[in-house]
Amino acid sequence: MAREEPHYLLFFASCFLAFCLSIVPLSGLAANARPEFVCLVMFYWTLKHPQQFGIFVSWIVGLLWDVLMGSTLGVHGLALALQAYLILSMIQRLQMYPLLQQSFVVFIVVGIVLMLYRWIEGFLAQPARDMAYMLGAVSSAIVWPFLSVSLRRLENA
Repeated sequence: MAREEPHYLLFFASCFLAFCLSIVPLSGLAANARPEFVCLVMFYWTLKHPQQFGIFVSWIVGLLWDVLMGSTLGVHGLALALQAYLILSMIQRLQMYPLLQQSFVVFIVVGIVLMLYRWIEGFLAQPARDMAYMLGAVSSAIVWPFLSVSLRRLENA
């Protein structure tokens, strides 16, 4: 079965929009509950086109995210590379799951990514005092079906 070529312009546009949404200033609970849009966009592209958007592309996008956020270089790159590895290791099952089950996997994978990020930041700067940062994994799981359907429609248009 031949896979169709991805729309690279849509990939770059979706990454740009995800970067823009990740730097919108929020405070308090809203900052912790912000969906991880960059993780979600890379989750979509890795799931739909694993040959083109795998671990290396995720790592590069993560490095760009580090530069944009002004965080320690390589932290987001490592986290997104781990995310791509996890997706690729269970890709056949993930592609068969309905969106609701994919949302649960998104919650688990984004939660692992957030914990890894906070763990490394805890060594380098200041450790997290509570688990409020995990609200981002919950909101990402809620947003996943909408983002997945939207990107699929744009890609098929």
